[in-house]
Amino acid sequence: VTHQGAGHKILWANRVAAEAAGIPLRKMSGGRCYQLIHGTSAPCDSCRFDEVWRTGIPQQTERVTPDGRTWVVRASPVRNAEGDVASIVEVARDITAQKRTEETLRQSEEQFRALFEGSPDAILIGDPESGEILDANTAAS
Repeated sequence: VTHQGAGHKILWANRVAAEAAGIPLRKMSGGRCYQLIHGTSAPCDSCRFDEVWRTGIPQQTERVTPDGRTWVVRASPVRNAEGDVASIVEVARDITAQKRTEETLRQSEEQFRALFEGSPDAILIGDPESGEILDANTAAS
């Protein structure tokens, strides 16, 4: 979690954000998120900070970091007493394991489909309660 002011300046960060960036927590405040966290001289292409600052509407995106981790990042406005965007809170969640699981499932489904469709034997998939045939390969037709 980071709390950022104008120009992507980090006002506050939690310990997990500092650890994810590989930076001591005490060095997080005051720097620009794109410099400290991403090691770049400008905001990331997928960054939604400026859009949230301009529109006041929360935004979400996915980012892949150089170390290969995938993050879902949600940026939400913090408003002042007048209702204007005063700062932004970004919450990032590491979804790398979820993405790997999704890819493994996709590959497994592709393998099943190839075996199912390529089998010379008739294969039927049915609902055990209703007896309805849900799917059949080409050999079954």
